[in-house]
Amino acid sequence: MSYRRSVKNLFVLSLFLLLLAGCQSDNKSKAPGLEQAVSDSTDAHIYGYPLVSMDMTRKRLTNVAVSDESHAPMNQLLKLRTYPAVDDHWVTAPNADTLYTTA
Repeated sequence: MSYRRSVKNLFVLSLFLLLLAGCQSDNKSKAPGLEQAVSDSTDAHIYGYPLVSMDMTRKRLTNVAVSDESHAPMNQLLKLRTYPAVDDHWVTAPNADTLYTTA
């Protein structure tokens, strides 16, 4: 699953929750209103987006059989010895002056 597809799925889920919570019957039940639905879907997106982003970064860095200079299999330590290139987007927002170490 690609990163964009994961983010799209998270957005669709948030939108579904918004629409589901916004639907309420005509009687005076305790159904949440539109404001509560917007609040809940915003909270779901804020909570879920970093999880999806970090999981996609993990998959991109560990989806190899043998270590190289910028990737390593699961359960191995990876130390980048050079700064990432400006056009390298394997981390969501890489710092140009940071040497990364992942485990």
